[in-house]
This record gives sequence, structure tokens and C-alpha cells, in this order.
Amino acid sequence: MIKTYDLNMEKCLLGALINDPNQLSLVESILPVSERTFYNTKYNNIYRTIKKLHEDGKAYDINLLYSEAVKIDDDILLSEITDIMLSSPTGMLSENYAEQVTDMYWRRNITEACHTAINDVQKVDTVVVLSNLESTIRSYSQKKSFHAQKLSDLADISWENYASEKKNIPTGWRDLDDLVFLRKGMHVIMGARTSMGKTSFAINLATNMAKEHRPLFFTMEQSASSMADCYVSQISGISRFNYMKGTLSDYEVERVNEHAHIWKEHADNIGVYDEIMSPDEVRHKIIIEKQNNPVDVVIIDFLHSMKAPQGTNRNSHEWIREAVTQLQNIALEQNVLMITVAQLTRSMNAREDKRPVLTDIREAGEDNTDIVMFIYRDEYYFPETTDKRGVAEIIVAKNRHGKTGTVELKFIHHSTAFEDFTDYDRGEL
Repeated sequence: MIKTYDLNMEKCLLGALINDPNQLSLVESILPVSERTFYNTKYNNIYRTIKKLHEDGKAYDINLLYSEAVKIDDDILLSEITDIMLSSPTGMLSENYAEQVTDMYWRRNITEACHTAINDVQKVDTVVVLSNLESTIRSYSQKKSFHAQKLSDLADISWENYASEKKNIPTGWRDLDDLVFLRKGMHVIMGARTSMGKTSFAINLATNMAKEHRPLFFTMEQSASSMADCYVSQISGISRFNYMKGTLSDYEVERVNEHAHIWKEHADNIGVYDEIMSPDEVRHKIIIEKQNNPVDVVIIDFLHSMKAPQGTNRNSHEWIREAVTQLQNIALEQNVLMITVAQLTRSMNAREDKRPVLTDIREAGEDNTDIVMFIYRDEYYFPETTDKRGVAEIIVAKNRHGKTGTVELKFIHHSTAFEDFTDYDRGEL
């Protein structure tokens, strides 16, 4: 039978704190924040009393501790507190005691999570069961370290990694790479209004990144086959409309055949899921994928299509902000570059200048992201008067690690591809 508590260790820890209250700060830094850190209910309530007295700035002896403890639990006896105090004559071993109590706390949590999973597996979606188990185990792994890491050690690791791994994940567009620095652990929101080409941009971005990295693409707005149509059009430079309609010209068919070898070179690295998922389900898929292949980049298309908890309005500001926070956490814990496509509010259409600004995406919790980029095409709004036909502006409105600004890319209408401008192109504009 698995041992999930040690009453003697809990008793010794409390005894150490009674004899040396100055040890509380050290113990608090080790013990998990929980209503039931101790297995024994009375011990748990005595610990709560010690904490309250400390927070109130009150010195205490055994009698004062008893008088305060019975306010929380009237079953506690003065003789029990006396016995606890005698179990540990000093506070010198409080750190060791706290580590043992914490270890038992997590053993209980993991055991309970496993029992819950066994009970739920017959009646709850397996993804939810697995996600709950993963959440418990992840919490344990994150809090298992009882001591702070030394910055000097982290600096050594950082310098060693500098030469051994390529930290930057290029977007594939020259001017945009000069402006933004993308790497694993970051969360990027890419926002645009309808018909700006945000899904096409996301697919193009995945294709560019797949040359050196492995993106995982969650398409929640369109099917995987529609995504493939877009990919083939972009790579081959053919009309996406003709391809979908089945009316390619002989020249276009030849173009597709000429570029088919590229699919194996780069598209093999792109994994695709085409179902609506919650952030927890996305996390689970990443974990599963990582068992067989590396995952460097995760692209969500798009935020407002994600599955919300039952009974929650999927478009509510609170849910959207919570989803962004969860995706930010996934980027950090799974060590992936997270790129989330988002729909912008209609209110911007009422402005004379239709270019997006940060206030257009406040509801999406942009404060929980590293970079916010927008896609804007002036010709969509002003087809008769614009001097920027075939130009897509990539507006970097927030950049936690660098500069903000605007980059212009060439937008190829027939294939919905995005390309760098050449000097020749700029001469024609």
C-alpha cells in the first residue's frame, strides 16, 4: 500500500515552528499553498493558527496558541499542543520536516488524481481525464524544487546553449525577421479583420518555419483539406479559386507538378489537427506529439473558435482572456512558440483609418502575450483610391523583446501567398 502521509513528521514540523517561530518564513517557502497541506485535520488547523498569529504580528506561547487554535477547531486539546511542542525541541530541522510533509502532500494528490481518473474514465471524455492527470503531475514537477536556482548556474547554461542551439525561429520574411525575434516559450497573437488573409498568412508562416522547425497547426476555422488547398496554391503560385473549382489551366497543372517535391521537403514537418479544441485538449495533443516527434511551433487558427467550458459563452471577454492565459502557460510549460490567430472587433471599421491598434484586441488579453501583430490591406477598404494595391502591412503593435513598427509584404491575390518585396517590386509601386 502506498504511504501518503507521515503523522510523526507533521507533528515534528509543528513542534519546530512552536519552538522557533522564526522558521515559519522558510517553511512557508517550501510547503504548497493549500487548505489541506497536512493530512491530520487538527495539525492542519494548528498550522493555520501559527500562520495567522505570524501574519498579525503577534508573539505567542503555548497557551496563546491554544486559545487561538480552538477558535478554528474546538476539538484541539492543550495537552495535544504540549505533546507537539515536546516532539521537536528546536527548529533546526524544520526545513527537512517541511520537505517530507510536502512530499507526502503530493503523493496524496497524485494518488487521488489517479483514483479520480479510474472513476471518471467510464463516464467522462478521455481527453478531460488525461488533462486532469497531466495538470496534477505538471503542478508537482513545477513545485518539486525546494530551493531557488542560482542565477550564475542559469547563466552558465544560457551561454552553453548559445553555441549548441539556434534560439531564433525565423518567420521566413526578411524585413519581419529584422523587426521581431521569435523563440520557444513565447506567445504571439496575430490579429486581423475578416478577409485580410490571416489564415493564409498563418499557413504561409507554418510553411516558412517548417524549413528548420516542426510546427503543429490547429485549424479550427476550416478543414484540413481546405488548408491543403491553400498550401498547394501558395507553393505552386496558382489560382486558389481555380484549384478548388477544378478548372486549372495546363500551365497551372504543370506548375503544381513542378513544385510537388517541395511538399516532402517542408510539409512533412507540419502536423495538422482540424477539430475544435479547448486549450487543455491542445496541451494534450502537444504532449502526445512530443512522444514521437519534436514540436517547436504551435499555431492556433483561430482563438475565437476554441472550445469553451460547458455553459460558457465562447465569445465572452472573460473566456477569451482566460484562453489566452492558458495558451501562454502552455507555451512556457511545453517550451513551444505559440502563435494564436485572433479576430478583431468590428468597431474599427467605423474609424477613418482602418489600421488595427492594440485597443482592438484588448478583450483577447494582449497583456498576456509577448508580441501582437496585425495584418492590414488598404486595398480591401479603399480599392479605388489606395496606392497600396497588392501590399499587406504587418503591424507589430507590441513587442516585449524589441521594436514595434510596420513591415510591408507583397500579397499575391490569386494564390493568397505573402512574399518579401524585391527592389524591382518596390520600383513598380
